[in-house]
Amino acid sequence: MGRKKKSVDSETTERAKEALASVKEWKLTRRLIGVISYSTHSSKQVAAMLGVSAPNVIHWAAKFKKHGIDGLRDQPKGHRKPILDGQAAEAVRGWIVGAVDAKGRAAHWTLEKLCLAVRGEFGIEIKKSAMANKLKSMKLSVRRPRPFHHKTDEKLKDDFKKNERSRREPCQRRR
Repeated sequence: MGRKKKSVDSETTERAKEALASVKEWKLTRRLIGVISYSTHSSKQVAAMLGVSAPNVIHWAAKFKKHGIDGLRDQPKGHRKPILDGQAAEAVRGWIVGAVDAKGRAAHWTLEKLCLAVRGEFGIEIKKSAMANKLKSMKLSVRRPRPFHHKTDEKLKDDFKKNERSRREPCQRRR
């Protein structure tokens, strides 16, 4: 057998009746009627009458005792605070747009590297999916650079680009 739930005392019932006279919102009216009825009937009977569960009636009574009519109003739910915002988000934007890291060195960003850099720089733990969502909301994306061979010599590559046209000979068609 569960513990006995406390019923509503006469003082709370009187306060609920006074509040009921001034309330025009149907949700509050229904909840106040539930609190008033709970003073003379069981929570199960009141719940059956109002079409809610018994714990709801008990919860309404406790909230009304503690906070009055404001305890019965729906509280705003709000949204989760963003993990990455303000100064940290602007820093990440600068890193991606400038293709540099926090120390100003050139960087090719991946989501994983970006998450590690944010953790190291700001101490903020952020997952790859959350980072991708944040970048999307900032209208940014992490681009993948073209692959290159690790033994590539940039000087030879530039020379080849400069002299490529001079090396080509016009194609001759065979007849």
